[in-house]
Amino acid sequence: ILPGANGSAQVYESREARPVVYLIPGHGSDYRIFGEWDLKGFDTRHIELPTPEKRESMTEYSHRLADQIDTNREFILVGISFGGMNAVEIAEYLDPLEVIIISSAKCRSELPLRYRFMKALPLYGIIPARLYIPLGHFARAVFEPDYKRDEEVFRAMLNAKDPQFVKRAIRLTVRWQRSECSDRVIHIHGTRDHTLPYRNIAEPIAIEDGSHMMALTEAEAVSGIINEILDQYRN
Repeated sequence: ILPGANGSAQVYESREARPVVYLIPGHGSDYRIFGEWDLKGFDTRHIELPTPEKRESMTEYSHRLADQIDTNREFILVGISFGGMNAVEIAEYLDPLEVIIISSAKCRSELPLRYRFMKALPLYGIIPARLYIPLGHFARAVFEPDYKRDEEVFRAMLNAKDPQFVKRAIRLTVRWQRSECSDRVIHIHGTRDHTLPYRNIAEPIAIEDGSHMMALTEAEAVSGIINEILDQYRN
């Protein structure tokens, strides 16, 4: 059994008493990215990602996301990619039992060099928002070609996005200020992730040959690890 970040086992009498699991998608996905998961015996809730404000920071944005969390019940955060970064931020001022991130980053040092280049020379800012959806499809095909295993779902999720949301979410990521990686975060990462390369990630739980899309393309493996983490909260 994988240890939880809080280091202690707990027993809950019923499903209703167990912590709520909040699922946060990435900037190019939505609730459908979790469609093949089965987190047995837990209430799961999907965090909606609103369009960031024009000059908002990741920290400020995560505060808005946190308004969707019922803090009257214990809860666990699970975030993918951009959603994982926001889960890390939320955990700084709320108190989740666990923070689990997939295909994501715990701090700026885990982002690839091109993000630092984009911060220094923000050419992304002059690209019209309407081009971000087709550019997203192009980048996905170049960096993570295994998306074709579930191409219909991936295309539908990205096409459903507001182009302005995609542009501003990229800006939040490029300008993310978190300098220290939290040691309470459980990080699951694929060894063939070309969007956020595995070599940059400190002490992840590795999924061999997993790509940046593995939350869907390797759903059984990813949700299996999460279920092991959640075992301590089952009867």
